Amino acid sequence: MTWRLLVRAVVSTAVAMCLLGVAAVPAQAAGPDVYSTPGGQKKDGTLYKTSCAKQSNGVVRCKTNVWSSVISVKKGKYVTDKGWRLDRYTYLPSARKLWKKSPYAAYGKVKGKASWTSGGKRYRSECDTKKTGKGACRAYVWTTTISRSASGGYAKKSAWKLNRVVKFAENGRKKVTKVPKHVLDQSVLTTKGLGPLKLGAKYRDLQKLGYVRWARPDEYCRAGFPTTTLERRGLSVDIIRRDDRLEELWVTSPKVKTAAGARVGMTVEQVLKRYGSKAVATTKQGNGGPFYVVEVVERGNALVFTLEDWQGPDFTDPEDMSRLDPSAKIGVIIVSAYSDGYYGGC
Repeated sequence: MTWRLLVRAVVSTAVAMCLLGVAAVPAQAAGPDVYSTPGGQKKDGTLYKTSCAKQSNGVVRCKTNVWSSVISVKKGKYVTDKGWRLDRYTYLPSARKLWKKSPYAAYGKVKGKASWTSGGKRYRSECDTKKTGKGACRAYVWTTTISRSASGGYAKKSAWKLNRVVKFAENGRKKVTKVPKHVLDQSVLTTKGLGPLKLGAKYRDLQKLGYVRWARPDEYCRAGFPTTTLERRGLSVDIIRRDDRLEELWVTSPKVKTAAGARVGMTVEQVLKRYGSKAVATTKQGNGGPFYVVEVVERGNALVFTLEDWQGPDFTDPEDMSRLDPSAKIGVIIVSAYSDGYYGGC
């Protein structure tokens, strides 16, 4: 029996186990900053992809690209191209003295300003202003863009565009000397998903962000094949074919934790104690089932904790919970929309 043989037309019967106390589930913090966190994210409808690296002087620099449309003139015609383009560079907190030779931080001067030309482009920078805040600098590049009006015409406009942000380890801001963890490694698993892997996310967005390669278009299987970014983290996804959105997220790695601290490798008893009254032990009928699972349901979505050995009750009594071993270990955690029937991929 493989992990992905549960079928859609199943009916689950929730049977509450005796629980000791009620465990409090921590509230979700705001998501990681798109400009200082490696990986792809979607924020306010815009796609961002960030990579970070440590420079020779010890400063950690992050480069953020944004998926956007740009109008240009090619062979005398206006052409609109969509793709990844540089949004800005962000230098994570470091000592101000490291910037004495850099115009991007106004040579490290408090409330300093600088202007220069490089590669035929004009730049300017300012530090410790109302726009930058104390202990930070912003560098701008003079840029010309083409936009299209409602009437269908085109117009050129030049303006200063934010190009770089430099942060100093001052005013309570700690120095960053290591490249931050990937956004998936900073995220916790909830009934909504894991970081950018949210239920309902568009397949095309996940593909652009580097998480999915393509979706299989046959009648029953709708699996979106994960990239190595997901595979090496023990993650896989299922995509709904009819509207190409994320339907399920499968987690097999013990490194991924839920908001309550539950993870693969824990026992049924441990998961139930983590969630208290929010979790129930139940059975789900499937191919080779019924099977025991632990389920947490919130606002129409569910976290389903399946057992390593697919332990289940006798076929003659699929609702019998007496054979569930509290010491049985969790092998997979599945995030999906809750339903009486459950589909687990193919």
